[in-house]
Amino acid sequence: MGACRMRPEQAIRRARRLRKKPTRAEEFFWSLVRDKALDGLRFRRQVPIDFLVFDFA
Repeated sequence: MGACRMRPEQAIRRARRLRKKPTRAEEFFWSLVRDKALDGLRFRRQVPIDFLVFDFA
């Protein structure tokens, strides 16, 4: 299984694109956890870490 590795700046651009066009499931999830609504925890969406983009952290 080969992974396509991105440079960090490419990961940042991809994360921004993903944030602008969420899926319906993502919109629903974020509506539930917005404004620390889940036990006061804070979540970040589409976080670029090195060459990967994590859906939430």
